[in-house]
Amino acid sequence: MQRNAIVVLILMLLALGGAEARMPEVGDHVVIYTSSSNSALVSYLGDITDIGDGLICIQGTSGGDNTPRDICIGVGSIVSLEWK
Repeated sequence: MQRNAIVVLILMLLALGGAEARMPEVGDHVVIYTSSSNSALVSYLGDITDIGDGLICIQGTSGGDNTPRDICIGVGSIVSLEWK
């Protein structure tokens, strides 16, 4: 009886946690935050153009530079990703 209650509780927690997860897709308009070598956050704003081989590529801008360009970011360096 107690084992069944624990299994049900674990399944409920797994179901609730996965409901909020979302994977980025090509075409999404996002802000990506990465950490730099001096522990400051760097932001990149743009549209995702490619995802693969450990990289997310966007057509967008970084920091205070408003010139649009192609930027590829390693997924291991991403601290946060927000959809806009």
